Amino acid sequence: DYCIIYRKVICNIDVSTLNFGRIFNAKRTEQTNAGCSRRVVVMPYKPTWVANAFLSSAKADGVNDIDQLKIQKLVYCLHGWYLAIRGEPVVGELYEAWPYGPVLSSLYHEFKWIGRKPIAVYATDIDPQTGEKRSLMVAKSDKDFYEVFDRVWDRYKGYTGIHLSKLTHARKTPWFNARKRGDDYILNDEIRSHFVAIANKGAGA
Repeated sequence: DYCIIYRKVICNIDVSTLNFGRIFNAKRTEQTNAGCSRRVVVMPYKPTWVANAFLSSAKADGVNDIDQLKIQKLVYCLHGWYLAIRGEPVVGELYEAWPYGPVLSSLYHEFKWIGRKPIAVYATDIDPQTGEKRSLMVAKSDKDFYEVFDRVWDRYKGYTGIHLSKLTHARKTPWFNARKRGDDYILNDEIRSHFVAIANKGAGA
């Protein structure tokens, strides 16, 4: 038997305020699992699961303008804040630097048949438990996820897709820098740094 130490970087951000406050005690800490005989892994979610969480909240709150553009930007903003607050990605797919912004290609292909209309259906995926095709969403029991998600939703739900797009396309954003370098993908480390800087300034995406 052997022990694999699981390390998770945490950035202490006050998530109780609407604008996510300022980073205080911005230090990195390590959490370890000692005395274990197997590896402990925190797996990020599939983009469709996260998108469905937004679509579910939109239905509950009467928000009916979530189209392809807005869902991409909402998931991106959540991904950025989750990296900044939790120190880990919320989706297990790298963002691509497309000409019109950061995109999760799997999410694009899931909803592209809808065109520019508001999304009125949930994304579907294969249920890992049953092997059946179903609409899956992040479980409400994941308190770490929803602590960040709820505040991201409250902050951005009133924005249009165009408005969110302008925030993510601004100069010196991770997308802008990736396009300038000619990179196909946007690194999570760069996204995290960007949202940590936003938390410090208290403004922006």
